Amino acid sequence: ISGNRVTSNFSAGIELIGCTNVTITANVIQSNLFDGVLVSGPSTLNYVVNNIIKSNPEYGIWLASPSNKTTVRHNRVASNAQANVRIDSSDTNIILSNDITGGDTGVWISGTSSQNLVQKNNIWQFAISSIFNASGMTQTVTRNWFGSTQEDVIDTDFEDTANVFSPYRLGIADTTPGADSTAPSAPA
Repeated sequence: ISGNRVTSNFSAGIELIGCTNVTITANVIQSNLFDGVLVSGPSTLNYVVNNIIKSNPEYGIWLASPSNKTTVRHNRVASNAQANVRIDSSDTNIILSNDITGGDTGVWISGTSSQNLVQKNNIWQFAISSIFNASGMTQTVTRNWFGSTQEDVIDTDFEDTANVFSPYRLGIADTTPGADSTAPSAPA
């Protein structure tokens, strides 16, 4: 699904249900009734890459139960009201090299979600929290820019029951395709 302007839809802008190996790329997805992109299960090995996803009243990207091994990379996800990225009862997803700003929460992890990688993102400027991990399960959340290098400031925007936010970046990550391209370890 590529090169579309997806606005003002009755539900999600783009919705994948029970899909495998679908790529959503180079779209502008905004102002839909609920979510920008909804991937729900059982779905696996999907890709959300190089999109602008903004101003949706619920979630920018929602990986819903179960949506596993989805890669979310090089997107600008901004000002989605409840959360820019939500991972709910979904495992081993990769959230890498995205600009995630505005709205209530940057990345909200819930349900039984585990072993997700959130790395090398710019995650900042939220009303409530940068990362909210309510799952109680271990996630890998490292090398992200949280808008500050002061750990006490970062800590106030980080709600997590199982992880820490360090090491973190000391400046904004270059999230353009091909930049800062050290490959992360594959999820277990």
